[in-house]
Amino acid sequence: MNKSDSGIILAIVILNSIIGYVQESKAENALETLKQMSSPTAKVFRDGKLIQVPTKEIVLGDIVYLEAGDVVCADCYIAQSHSLKCDESSLTGESVEVEKQANIKLAPDTPLGDRKNMLYSGCVVTYGRGLGVVVATGMKTEMGKIAQMLNTKPVDNKTPIQQKLHGLGKVITIGVLIIALLVLIVNMAIGSNDFINSLMLAIAIAVAAIPESLTTVITIIMAMGVSRMSKQQAIIRKLHAVETLGSCQIICSDKTGTLTQNKMSVEVIFSNNTLYEKSAFNNLNNPHLFNAMALCNDSVIQQDEVTGDPTETALISCVKNIELNPEKIREKYTRLNEIPFDSNRKMMTTINQIDDEILAFTKGAPDVIVSRCTHILINGEIQPLTKSNKDEIEQNIAELSSKGLRSLAFAYKVKKSKEIEKIDENKLIFIGLTAMRDPPRETTAEAVRVCKEAGMKPIMITGDHVLTAKAIAQEVGIYNSGDIVLTGAELDDLTDDEYRKIIKQVSVYARVSPQNKVRIVEEWKNTGAVVAMTGDGVNDSPSIKSADIGIGMGKTGTEVTKQVADMVLTDDNFATIVGAVSEGRKIYSNIKKVIQFLFGTNLVEVLSILLVTLIYPALGFLSALQILFINLITDSLPALSLSVEKAEKDSMKKPPRPKDEKLFAGVWGSMLVQVLYQTACVVATFGICMAQTGDNALAITLCFAVLSISQIFHLVNVRTEKSIFATNIFSNKLYWLTFVLCIGINIAVISIPSVASVFGMIPLTLAQWGIVFAVAISIIPVIEIYKFICWLINRKKAKK
Repeated sequence: MNKSDSGIILAIVILNSIIGYVQESKAENALETLKQMSSPTAKVFRDGKLIQVPTKEIVLGDIVYLEAGDVVCADCYIAQSHSLKCDESSLTGESVEVEKQANIKLAPDTPLGDRKNMLYSGCVVTYGRGLGVVVATGMKTEMGKIAQMLNTKPVDNKTPIQQKLHGLGKVITIGVLIIALLVLIVNMAIGSNDFINSLMLAIAIAVAAIPESLTTVITIIMAMGVSRMSKQQAIIRKLHAVETLGSCQIICSDKTGTLTQNKMSVEVIFSNNTLYEKSAFNNLNNPHLFNAMALCNDSVIQQDEVTGDPTETALISCVKNIELNPEKIREKYTRLNEIPFDSNRKMMTTINQIDDEILAFTKGAPDVIVSRCTHILINGEIQPLTKSNKDEIEQNIAELSSKGLRSLAFAYKVKKSKEIEKIDENKLIFIGLTAMRDPPRETTAEAVRVCKEAGMKPIMITGDHVLTAKAIAQEVGIYNSGDIVLTGAELDDLTDDEYRKIIKQVSVYARVSPQNKVRIVEEWKNTGAVVAMTGDGVNDSPSIKSADIGIGMGKTGTEVTKQVADMVLTDDNFATIVGAVSEGRKIYSNIKKVIQFLFGTNLVEVLSILLVTLIYPALGFLSALQILFINLITDSLPALSLSVEKAEKDSMKKPPRPKDEKLFAGVWGSMLVQVLYQTACVVATFGICMAQTGDNALAITLCFAVLSISQIFHLVNVRTEKSIFATNIFSNKLYWLTFVLCIGINIAVISIPSVASVFGMIPLTLAQWGIVFAVAISIIPVIEIYKFICWLINRKKAKK
């Protein structure tokens, strides 16, 4: 190798490094932007309004609003507490929830775990709600002080496919070193006694065997795919989810807000033993019911704008629509105490001062509320709740639920004081129930159809009434005749063996608990399925964490849910999940195409060098410089075009790929044909040229041109699993741009005498270029014939 070769190799390596650095920087910047999009937020009061801001914008003195499911954004002094409890295990190691109190003074030396008047950054609110005044942020928080004491090691963020490639790379490196050493020894023994020439040959083989641009291209494909997903409202928080999405077989989805629009409206009210349609709400005389709708409600009313849980905002809107003022009701009837809602009790209670009385208002799941009532309010008169009353209430609930309406029951009781415990949520007086409509999203039914067509099973998991869940599931296509609808209580009664026998028939789960959700996910995983799970509440976080793909809700989701999720939906839409699966399949398919292309072409180079060296040991062949040029220019640039390759038309009509699928699964046959044919073309070109002309330089030039240009043409084959005549081969404009560019570069390198001499080649005549292109383009019909044979074999198997 002369100084000129060394300089050119160095220049090529530097150029490739610059291109790789620029592209990877763009990819990393794109991922960083996505991280910022999914960064945690906090609810604070600014200018008297409750707004949501990124946690990094929290400053000392901010008043922070916290409720169950929130991650504490800074160290805060508790100014207000309503049954507030916090999980401080990440800070203190204590797994028991800590009950917090407002406005109490403690000694300065009080241990961290006993400071009941403080909330600490990074801890999780598990119950209740409250207000906190920020006293420390960032590295000055208790969590920050610990972080300063740690020397954190960089986390290995490689995805599964990157880990496989890393392992494969080690094997290739060892294999290349062994082959190169053997070639060096054999060449010295049978061909040349020139050690330097033999060493150069060994180096050329080593260079030929290693796909230098593979990791860069894969990083770019994944980054561009993640960026595309973000534009489709799916924020990838953990890169492994991109690959896992392509294997997804089960999608467990919440109903409210994901399958439905999350735009609740009260359609029917049952009170005074009468059903009232929306148009007749003004005729209903039941002040206690409307007071309960406004008071037993945590939504926030600010200048006619209502924010909060969609169910609760719908109740406020209903009260407004009958010309009552919920703000004045709240001002007049002060809240004295409360027991917040939780998913196990399925209800919430507030204590309010109503004129001279103290009343406890309770709202929740109808079956739970009715079971705790002993009396009923009918036309202002309190009467015992008879079996007949219960039957009528249950009959109405069932009828409304069968229409897809979601029922919510209300009750009250008179209290002697504002103190309340959970035991007080008994012996209640039933005052009525509301039935709400939350229509399915317009995109849900089509997304469910695509989901099933793609071999995935959509499952609805909800806390709603079983008939409501079934009605909505039937409307969107999740529930079909013969499917099973299972309640949480029924699931609890099943043994693991009994459940496994019916699990594949269950398409709807209703009235489920957090424990039920985890069990559903785990049992599906035990069948070998890849499971995606959606959720928004803190109670969903265990099942989301347990799933192969945890999906958090960006609009309604709590911070805890978003933190454990692999992917966050900014629009809370089921159709977005299906779209993300499609994108995940495309990304994985394109990565496999890159691997197939680069490893296949490199194998051709290695075999060509080995065979020519063995057949013509005394003659020169491709140098390390020429091989490096092919790898970094002719192979890498077209391979980059695969990052924008469109998905196969039937990609969402195929079953999910196995999660343990091998890197080269399904492509060995095509690779073998390509490698053998291209190797034969190169070796035959060298042999024929030497036989007819005896010109070693011409033979090398022809082989270089055939090898390089045939690989550019071969990428047309790799772009699609089908025949190129069954697809639009002109859909990828970037490919054709790189195609023309690489062809032009190759012609220029060979045709410009001064450049050709640097690369150890000579210019070719038009006739010789005609031969080169004829041989190079022949790879397309060869692979087309192979694809046709495979199609015939598969068709024959399908008929059997």
